[in-house]
Amino acid sequence: MKKILFIIDSLGGGGAERVLIDNLNYLKDKCDLHLWVFLYEGALINQVPSHVKLNFAFDTSDLINRNIFFRFYIRVVFKLMRLFPFFISSFLKLKEDYDVGVSAYEGFSTIMLATNKKHFKKTIAHIHNDFIYHKPIVESNDLLEAYKLIDEFAFVSDDSLLGFNNYFALSWLTQKKQIVLYNPVNVEKVLLKAKEPIVYTKTKFLIVSSGRLVKIKGFDKLIINAKKLIDKGIDFELLILGAGPEKENLESLIQKNNLQNCVKLLGFCANPYPYIDLADLFAFVSDHEGYPMVIAEAMVLKKPILATNVTGTRNILNNGEFGYLVDNNEYDIYKGLLEMVTNDSIRNYYADYLHKKWDTLPFTDAFKKTESYFLD
Repeated sequence: MKKILFIIDSLGGGGAERVLIDNLNYLKDKCDLHLWVFLYEGALINQVPSHVKLNFAFDTSDLINRNIFFRFYIRVVFKLMRLFPFFISSFLKLKEDYDVGVSAYEGFSTIMLATNKKHFKKTIAHIHNDFIYHKPIVESNDLLEAYKLIDEFAFVSDDSLLGFNNYFALSWLTQKKQIVLYNPVNVEKVLLKAKEPIVYTKTKFLIVSSGRLVKIKGFDKLIINAKKLIDKGIDFELLILGAGPEKENLESLIQKNNLQNCVKLLGFCANPYPYIDLADLFAFVSDHEGYPMVIAEAMVLKKPILATNVTGTRNILNNGEFGYLVDNNEYDIYKGLLEMVTNDSIRNYYADYLHKKWDTLPFTDAFKKTESYFLD
């Protein structure tokens, strides 16, 4: 049985972290699983399966209630981690040997994997973002030094692979083994959890969107266009699921446009699927993506989808085959929303098409491909 170590910075509620948790669950009894987390924190930290041997560098799960000296110490360490990642990782040596090591997200976890290369027979960097649009939290030169020590690269989409190679533009990097490994979706879990009860009553046409509340997710564009739909006399509700640093700005935008009765920020939802399942339309207007898991999950629930035509998103929707793609600007997003909200036939077309083409969706056999790759 192969011994595999996954490394990640923390376990927040993002797509990469959820993919990691799903992979750890799926690989149970297939290999000896270990997980190393730099900061023991995040919405998913309690979802690490019991069969996984978990280790961490710093327990920051209840940081707000720790003494001021510890909080200051952690801030200093985190700052140094960004500025001198190799120096910090030199103090975090692994004590065991493994068959495979995987950095589950681009960043410090990649540095950690590289500096401990002697403990692995094979090292893999799992790349979730398109580097052209989404810069990693550590400097590119530091990442390149780490990538010299990485054996293979697994990308979540064709766009992320292309963006990676265009960003670095180095022949020695492209000569290393590179594959596209679509993120798997736990279909059974999504369908089951979608039926769990929630405290919400749907009374009108419902648009749902979900993601971390950060600028690149484009929720401001969604809110601005919600105002235009209201002004046109369309009665609907928009629910935005997620937490993040843009919450106050988005709340101000809602108030400024008097949309309190139309647009609701529900915060982080450990189980977003009942809301998505209730939706008449799932909207996703991000500026760029690696491989947006929430779109895949909306596809599992056979929801009509409107999304911006950007990296990652067009990949999973196969250039508009599985969802309605619009150019990433305020006007085209508005036109697309108006079309999808007022045209029953186009929404029904996409929902029916997802039923018809289910077996051809890129993530339906992704778990088996992931297992085959990691255990090869």
